[in-house]
Amino acid sequence: MRNRLLGLSAPWLIGLLIAGLWLPSDRDTEAASQYLFYAEQSVVINEIAWGGTAASSSDEWIELYNTTGLTITLAGWRLQAVDGSPDLMLSGEVGPYSYYLIERTDDTTISDIAADLTCSFGLGLSNTGESLRLVDASGGVIDTANGDGGPWPNSAEGGTPTNRSMERRTPWSIDLDANWVSHDGTTSNGLDAHGMPINGTPRAMNASYVPSHTQSPDLAVAKLGPESAYPGEQVRYTIDVRNLGGVTATHILVTDTLPSVLVVDHTSSPAVPTSVGRQIVWELGDLPPGARHAITLTAMVDDEAAKGLILENVVDATTTATELITVNNRVRWTTTVLTPPVTGDEPEILISSVLYRGYQLYDEDEAVELVNIGTTPGVLSGWSLCKQGSGGIDCWPLPDMVIPPATRSWIARNPAAFERSFGHPPDYAAIGWPRLANDGDEVLLRSPAPSYVDALVYGAGSTSVPGWTGPAVQAYYNNLMGEAGQILARKRDEHHGLPLPDTDSEADWLQSLVDPATGRRAVYPGWDLDVLAQPLRVTESAAVLVGVAPDNAFEVVSTTLMKARRAISIEVYSLRHPVLIDLLVQKAAEGVQVTALLEGNPVGVGIETPDWQTQLYACQSIEAAGGACWFMAHAPEDRLYNRYRFMHAKMLIVDDTWVVVGSQNLTQGGLPSDDKENGTLGSRGVVVATNAPSVVEHAAGIFSLDCDPEHHQDLVRWNRAYPERYGPPIPELVDLSSVDGISYTVAFREPLLVEGVF
Repeated sequence: MRNRLLGLSAPWLIGLLIAGLWLPSDRDTEAASQYLFYAEQSVVINEIAWGGTAASSSDEWIELYNTTGLTITLAGWRLQAVDGSPDLMLSGEVGPYSYYLIERTDDTTISDIAADLTCSFGLGLSNTGESLRLVDASGGVIDTANGDGGPWPNSAEGGTPTNRSMERRTPWSIDLDANWVSHDGTTSNGLDAHGMPINGTPRAMNASYVPSHTQSPDLAVAKLGPESAYPGEQVRYTIDVRNLGGVTATHILVTDTLPSVLVVDHTSSPAVPTSVGRQIVWELGDLPPGARHAITLTAMVDDEAAKGLILENVVDATTTATELITVNNRVRWTTTVLTPPVTGDEPEILISSVLYRGYQLYDEDEAVELVNIGTTPGVLSGWSLCKQGSGGIDCWPLPDMVIPPATRSWIARNPAAFERSFGHPPDYAAIGWPRLANDGDEVLLRSPAPSYVDALVYGAGSTSVPGWTGPAVQAYYNNLMGEAGQILARKRDEHHGLPLPDTDSEADWLQSLVDPATGRRAVYPGWDLDVLAQPLRVTESAAVLVGVAPDNAFEVVSTTLMKARRAISIEVYSLRHPVLIDLLVQKAAEGVQVTALLEGNPVGVGIETPDWQTQLYACQSIEAAGGACWFMAHAPEDRLYNRYRFMHAKMLIVDDTWVVVGSQNLTQGGLPSDDKENGTLGSRGVVVATNAPSVVEHAAGIFSLDCDPEHHQDLVRWNRAYPERYGPPIPELVDLSSVDGISYTVAFREPLLVEGVF
């Protein structure tokens, strides 16, 4: 089911800019930054009985509806209130165009209809209103109900004595107040705990159901622009019009009403606009189902008297066709005109990293990272990011942000998409930024002075922009990783982690082809460089046990594992050694917490090979004994990207007291365990075990960063997802045979033990 689910849900998660901001006219820009509203959803919150039933006000129930023609698994999904209660963990499946019924506490709430899920609602649904979110297994918000908070919309009759449910009028439309009404009190489906008809329609069409949007056009308009600007500054607005319905919208008119202090410079659109007073009107003709028109409008804040004013732009879209839903035909955007700051010493801010060709659909995870290399906080009010436009340099304001000294801050166009790729949210959101071109572009940082503080030019971008010299930075290619997901990043000084001195050129960046020593590198989302960029330098008392392979490396690994009393953490490329598998299973059965993280796509190892099936056997055995086995997976068809092309570590941590690192995989070829008296066979290598506290702590920190399924989607647990690859082994292909090698005469009989201060 996972493949079908991911293939289905990805389109609903791509839009904070387009699908995520269809706001009604009475919501302001603060709401735009706090809530997600999706143009279409796979599963929706369809009916909410927040007032319970006539039998009991505690007999609350909620209904979900699958708007698609596919079966969707809900394992790992949650239905949660923003205030934390209720927080319901879902399970099972919901069939095509089918309902999923959740009843509070037990299955007597609706006595004649079986629930799909019965569970505690915690403190219950508040009669004064809740804001609910439906979240999928990856943490993506699929749908909301009453997403803008406040009282339950249009549902005053939900309490005693009528106890009417709150119904969604159109499952295919977004979570707007206008799309929710109280049950009509007449149409009923189901009986309460006392056998009386329910004022609701659980597992049936809602009484207020509006026919599918596929039977009519549905224009949805969005407008994005700067949240603030200065007098004399150029501002750019983007208007996006989509037909979400199933019928062509005919003779579309889009009207933008502008404040008087905005003087239009130019527009870009499918049609030439006309001006009527403060209104600009576009005649866009017809718009087929699923199609869109994009309009950009650039204007100048002209009047010094505008300081402190809030400029409101209102956009309306109309069609001569009949629409069932019109609440999303109007949107407004506000821009605050700021008083220019008193000039003084500027903070020392540089562009640190840029992701321009992301992992998510339509590169929605594009982002820019800034770094403060100064000693005072960087207050970036009035700063902006710019790029070369058709008529000069165009700029978009940064969000109001403060970067502490020696600190980096990520700014993303779409925070949800960014988090899916990076494993953590950005520090700031900048909704409305332009897209960065994959073939080349410019990123300029401008202060309010105004002056261009820093620049990055990559690919085919223009190298004539201010603040840049020489050729552009080019993505770095090798035989492992390519351009998709590659982050253009500055070189760092390994002593303090901050950038090397800025030369405004290609030589400052990791991808630099002219620098074979510190250049010709690439980094990708999910790398924990802020934690791991600086090497560990310590001097402390410790024991160090050194083993040489194939001679005695196995003894170092096995004897260290035998010390375990509490926990064993393993991060290795391969785990196929029969003796070590048995040892790990034994420790797990003794109550030791065994956690393994393995490479999910080793080179040249197909699914139906003994090597892979033996690895699956190892995981199955560890899990059966109470341990946990994870794979770092790569499935780009589902937009699942591994952080590292290969999870190539060979590291074992025992009780957070000992760590083993080395060159050898946990296989018989890497760590032969045969009788060494007659020789052996295997690869040359070395393993080192130490109890140096700082080294062990550092290794444990790396493991916790790498094996962090809560924040990284590239981790798949054995037999929980993609079972055809990460599930039970094929027994006849499992290879647990041992080899008594004789071709190499052992030269190092015992491991080397050294104790002292290192």
